[in-house]
Amino acid sequence: MTLFANGGPRHQRRRGNLKIYYPKTTLWSDHPIALLRADWVKPEQAQAARTFVTHLKSVAVQKRALAYGFRPTDPAVPLETPDANNPSSIWTIGS
Repeated sequence: MTLFANGGPRHQRRRGNLKIYYPKTTLWSDHPIALLRADWVKPEQAQAARTFVTHLKSVAVQKRALAYGFRPTDPAVPLETPDANNPSSIWTIGS
């Protein structure tokens, strides 16, 4: 991670390591998906959409989404994990 701040490395020597904490609660941002029911939707398209939603709701995808800053919709998927790519982890720079 690159830190662009007044002083940069000099700031670290004077103030110590920089720690970034993600708050437990942030703003609510949802990313809805809709399954359309219309006469122009073919059965195979509707099935593909249902398959895609099932895929998005899977535990594996919910865990992977953490690396991109998304919170899981499944309460069984923990928000904090030992995965270094999970932005919900606490990062220490310069340790």
